[in-house]
Amino acid sequence: MTTSGRSAHLAAQVPPRLRRRPSAVLLDAGNTLLHLDYELLAGMLRSRAAAALGAGATEALTLTPETVRRAEWRARVRLDAFLGPTPAASASNRAQGRGETLPATGVGSTESSGTFVRYMTFLCEEAGLVLPPDVLSELLEELGDYQQAHNLWSHAHPFARRVLQELKDEGCRLAVVSNAAGDVADLLARHDLASLFDAIIDSSLVQVEKPDPAIFQLALRKLNTPPEAAVHIGDLPAVDVAGARAAGIEAVLIDPLGSWSDVDCVRVRDLTALPELVRRAPRPM
Repeated sequence: MTTSGRSAHLAAQVPPRLRRRPSAVLLDAGNTLLHLDYELLAGMLRSRAAAALGAGATEALTLTPETVRRAEWRARVRLDAFLGPTPAASASNRAQGRGETLPATGVGSTESSGTFVRYMTFLCEEAGLVLPPDVLSELLEELGDYQQAHNLWSHAHPFARRVLQELKDEGCRLAVVSNAAGDVADLLARHDLASLFDAIIDSSLVQVEKPDPAIFQLALRKLNTPPEAAVHIGDLPAVDVAGARAAGIEAVLIDPLGSWSDVDCVRVRDLTALPELVRRAPRPM
């Protein structure tokens, strides 16, 4: 192994570390605390595929909850380039490398219907599901209707409560900062998580959304915490990382596939890494 190779290998073994131990932790909701209903999604995709392509083609696609989960992880990376403002030019480069065109403004809302359609289209593509345009349009409409009526992000992370309790045991105050449709508090309450938070900030209710630093500042005021004493964890660089940094808050990015090596912040595979990050962080002088 060359010297540079050894250095890269050693660097990969060094666990990530926060700049300082936080007294407050802000958390995204969707794809952080709450996950998509992958079983439901797999069933909806299989149904449309079977009707359009035949049962044999559907079996060959292996549209299981796990394959749809991994397809969503890849779709998330592609979607980030269309949200914004993006934290680095590399997001634009990734989109252009796929032949995708960014919005002229470089800014996209996570809560727009166009973003949802793009996200679900990417998910289908990453799952290997190629449908005739009319069938894809019907599927996207079905998914959109379900999202509006029930919310596809309906499953709690299996260890969410344990993670939140560990953070509280470490002395951290907790807040959710979510781009949502006004229902995030109800969703968290359904999974017995809402009571663990000192504040729940839902973009539809406060009329400002990430990456605008104002939504993070609102959470900090409710927690009575300065930005340098907080950390935010979420799943999108252009929304969570860029927004937190604009508010002066350290960011942690959930990166399950290791896709965002170009994003300069602490990256973890999963929410469960957060308590240990807090415990290992140096205490302020």
